[in-house]
Amino acid sequence: SNTNGNQTLWVAGKSGLYRTANNGFAWDSVGKSGTEYLAVTQRGNSYFAIMKIGESTYVIRSTDNGVTWEMNPNAQISEAVTNIVSNGRVVMACGVNNGLYKSTDDGNTWRFVDVARYCTALEAIGTSFYAGTNDGFVFRSTDDGATWTNVGCSCNAVTCIAVKDNVVMAGSPGGVCATTDNGATWKSYNNGLDAQYI
Repeated sequence: SNTNGNQTLWVAGKSGLYRTANNGFAWDSVGKSGTEYLAVTQRGNSYFAIMKIGESTYVIRSTDNGVTWEMNPNAQISEAVTNIVSNGRVVMACGVNNGLYKSTDDGNTWRFVDVARYCTALEAIGTSFYAGTNDGFVFRSTDDGATWTNVGCSCNAVTCIAVKDNVVMAGSPGGVCATTDNGATWKSYNNGLDAQYI
């Protein structure tokens, strides 16, 4: 995750949480070694990560560039989460059972956002959020997650989302599909993909 748009990059993985300040030439471990991390994002001077221990996941926060991390008991989310992103104003976490959770106070409290779907993918681009679901839909919010619009998709399940300019791409077990007209039409783009499970 390129959380601040310069040479600093963060990587969350099965063996830990890592940060580089020189475009990947050298990496520093900034999490608990040997612990799995699912995602990391930034809002202002705060960094948020999803830490997985056993079958449980926890949203943790750092205000000192990853030197120390804390988990506020009041910020507990009632289900497992798999992804976390921010548009600079709101932090949004993807729940595996019911929908989304958002925080507007730097992670101190979280509010459930019902999209009536099992959320499987989440992305923040500019001031907008995009959420993918297990039944193949992509939802977009342009008002910090207050309301969501179904922009369709032609996938059987959305596993990841990428957005650039006016192109929204969704990965799925059947490959990649994309729209350039805000979801009015979707097309498959699988030429050259040896394995189409994305």
